[in-house]
Amino acid sequence: MADDISRFDPNNEKSLQVVSVIDDEKSLNLKGDPTNNNALYIDATVSSSTLPTGASTSAKQLPNDHDVTVSNMIPAVETGLATSAKQLADNHQVTVSNPTADPETGLATSDNQTDGSQITQISALSTIYAGTKTVPTGTAEAITSTQAIHSVTIKALSTNTVAVYVGPSGVTVSGFELLAGESVSLDVTNLATVFVISGSASQVVRYIAI
Repeated sequence: MADDISRFDPNNEKSLQVVSVIDDEKSLNLKGDPTNNNALYIDATVSSSTLPTGASTSAKQLPNDHDVTVSNMIPAVETGLATSAKQLADNHQVTVSNPTADPETGLATSDNQTDGSQITQISALSTIYAGTKTVPTGTAEAITSTQAIHSVTIKALSTNTVAVYVGPSGVTVSGFELLAGESVSLDVTNLATVFVISGSASQVVRYIAI
């Protein structure tokens, strides 16, 4: 830690010397010059000292002209690396050889696009299929013969006395339960894929499909 010491010359009321002792080897003095109207000047005394580890020394400087020699250089650019010969030409123009003469069938073209004003129309189905099925016991049966559809709603008559069950071929009384008056809608492609069964005779379902 530095120690500051101020000295005053009693024979020269304008003289002033401030001595800052940094350590035993370095000091910094602020003095008044009696020969020049006591103008202040700095008297610095620094003794040689050991540099800290890693400090730059003349032995660690680059030689004159800062020439650097790199050893173990790759003798040639490795195969496949970019070179000036492999760059794109001016303006980055690319030529495609053997392009397809025409877009393949079905690919989007400007003629197949819409501008937002065109609305795709979905035509409503014109045929409705409806019917009644007396639900069998013992073995499930299809609600009707083969008929292509999009969806069907099956309803248990409100006069039924026990539940009926709906499901695929082979459905049993553990299928989807419909109590009297209840219904279910299914999206299927054929009416013949919907089967019904009941644990008691004389139960009826009705269906409507499109």
